[in-house]
Amino acid sequence: MIRAAVDVLPIALGLLMASAPLVMVSMALVIRRSVGAGWSFLLGWILGLAIVCGVVVAVADLVSIAGDTGTVGGVVGVVVGVILLGLGVWKWYGAWRNPNKGEVPSWYESIERMRGSTVFAFGIGMAALNPKNLFLAVAAGVAVAEATDNIGAQVVGIVVFVLVGSIGVAAPTVATQLAGDRAGATLARVDEVITRYNSVIVGAVLIILGAVVTTNGIDALLAS
Repeated sequence: MIRAAVDVLPIALGLLMASAPLVMVSMALVIRRSVGAGWSFLLGWILGLAIVCGVVVAVADLVSIAGDTGTVGGVVGVVVGVILLGLGVWKWYGAWRNPNKGEVPSWYESIERMRGSTVFAFGIGMAALNPKNLFLAVAAGVAVAEATDNIGAQVVGIVVFVLVGSIGVAAPTVATQLAGDRAGATLARVDEVITRYNSVIVGAVLIILGAVVTTNGIDALLAS
């Protein structure tokens, strides 16, 4: 159980940093809409991460029963690691080409027109379908599956990944729920910083995580 939590923690922290753009979404929801909309997005996000990570662990367990977990886990680790490295380099290249351009997604302005169910589905999509978050969730699932074959310990690993990786997305909603309108000014300042330095922060995190996941995958292949 401890090993599963420890092995998945670096990836969860990476997701926490890499999900910086989605903090803007949470802020927009609680500022332009309501705290309820923020909670809907957060619940969708948590569910999306849990589904992806859980499916990967389940598939890895089936492969383990077939007796070839090391090779498959190693290949998945190398592929995911290389993809994360590529995404990180692409982010940094974009920041280098446009150093003064804040990154605001084209769909950002449509947030205030979303309904409750749409916000919930949007949260699931951002967690489970966004390439960056998807590959991090896959890497976490592989790490949990390789750490232990005990189902209870695997559940703990998944919970640790989801909760730690969701801290940033949850922060605006929780802060607004607790502090009300007093949180508005602080959230606005944080939003400005994230928008300005998003590509650099996310790029650095993805490059570091990509190197770690690739190295772990290669080690698993050599050991199998």
